[in-house]
Parts: sequence; structure tokens; C-alpha cells
Amino acid sequence: MHGQWNEFAKDISAMANTRGGLLIYGVADNHEIIGIDWEKADLRQYAQWVRNYVHPYLPDLVMYPLTDGATTLLVVDVPASEMAPHLVHGRSDKDKEQQAFTVPYRDRDHTAWMAEHQIERAYRDRFTRTDRAEEALRQHSDFLTKTITAHAAKPSAWLVAVARPTRPYPHGAPPLNRDEARYLLGVAEERGRKLPTRRIPGPMTGMGDALINPVRA
Repeated sequence: MHGQWNEFAKDISAMANTRGGLLIYGVADNHEIIGIDWEKADLRQYAQWVRNYVHPYLPDLVMYPLTDGATTLLVVDVPASEMAPHLVHGRSDKDKEQQAFTVPYRDRDHTAWMAEHQIERAYRDRFTRTDRAEEALRQHSDFLTKTITAHAAKPSAWLVAVARPTRPYPHGAPPLNRDEARYLLGVAEERGRKLPTRRIPGPMTGMGDALINPVRA
């Protein structure tokens, strides 16, 4: 498939450019479950196709089999990407000398190609997400710095590092109810208290009511 449009990479890119989702291989157009030959499935090769043909690279793909013991499907969890739009590189069968980048997206059950105005908007949305991410990191840094300063007994030097998750909740994961979310937050808080923080605020500090009454973001 070298040099041609890679259908797998195109599907992955299109889904990442359209809020993410699940791609399921082994289902016919009429929704009949026909399965795949799992022994011939090569997840390393599929990942290599994505690395070779999709730009910028999508690092957070999750691929796994789904089986009832008799029939196996390949499920690909494609996250909504902070770096969209993702371009696919290749060539058409009609003009094998011309290499090109294109920007696919999902239009209901079909893959289509973005027009110029759609590409322009996609890049504007990426820059907006980048600005918001930088502002979120700045707020986290300011909050952490103020919290540390308030707990410091004497003047001292600190190295402040902050991070924020960018991958959304996996599409294939079951949704959490409030009690389940409260339990997970409680476990995280308990583990945070056991870390050797040397009397400085640990993880989950400042969460307040969010630990008791979590809400969907």
C-alpha cells in the first residue's frame, strides 16, 4: 500500500477530525456482523500506517479485539484530537506521480474531504484550543504556586510543574455514575496522602466539594 491512499489511515484521520469515535471492523454495510480473521490482523502494521500517513501523528489510538468466542471484531478507539486537523499523505491511482496531502472528515457514515474554508476553520479551532490549554496551564501553575506559598514555613525555592489531561474519556469505557466517580476520587485522594510530599500539598489538594459532589465537565 506504499504511496497509495491508505484507507485505514484515512478512516483514522477522518474520525480524529470529527470529534473522535469508534471504528469497528468486521461489520458489513448492511450492519451484518461478519467478523475478521484475527490471526491475520497485524496491529503493529496498522499503527505503522498511521505513523507513516497521518500528520500530525496520532499517539493515543487504542486498538483491541471484541469477540464472543466465535466472531471477532477489531475496535479502534479514536480520541478527539487537540491537534486536528490531521492530514493524510499519499497519491491517487489515476496520477501515481503526484503526491498530495488531503484532510478527510466523517459525514455521517461516509468519509469526505474538507474544502478550503473547512480546513481554514479547523486550523483556527486548533489555535483556539492551544490558547485555552495554555491559559488552563497558567491557572494551574498560579494556583499551585499560591498553595505552596501559603504552606511554606520559611522562604524557600520551589520547582513548580503542572500538567493537564488532553485525552477525553475513552469511547469504549462505560460511563461512571456519581457514586463511582466519588469512589475513584476518594481512592486518588487517599493515594495522594501516602506520597512522600515532605509537608507540601499533594495531589488532589484544593479539590474541595468536587471530591464529595463530582459533576460532569
